[in-house]
Amino acid sequence: MKEDAIFVDTTKMQVGGEAQVNFKTNEVNLAMAPKAKKAEFFSLATPIQVKGTFNDYKIGVQPGGLIGTALRFITSPIVVPIQRIFSERVAADGHAACTAAMHRPH
Repeated sequence: MKEDAIFVDTTKMQVGGEAQVNFKTNEVNLAMAPKAKKAEFFSLATPIQVKGTFNDYKIGVQPGGLIGTALRFITSPIVVPIQRIFSERVAADGHAACTAAMHRPH
């Protein structure tokens, strides 16, 4: 089973990712990345992954995830004010993002 899109929408954050589950070998590979609806100063939203078998899986940070998080954390005092001025607000209900996630090309 391969899921092309997984999407979770909460009040303040959206989390998107992909998953592959092999029931023959009992293996799972899940990658998820959070994104705040409003640009945040000093955010530590780090992409995660779950890999392994159903009985022996590891939860950790995606490759390169810590570097990206560290760069966003360090540059946030400069970048966040610019994003807040020039970025469009994400709708609180998440309807457009959910629709886009469900209809993305395969």
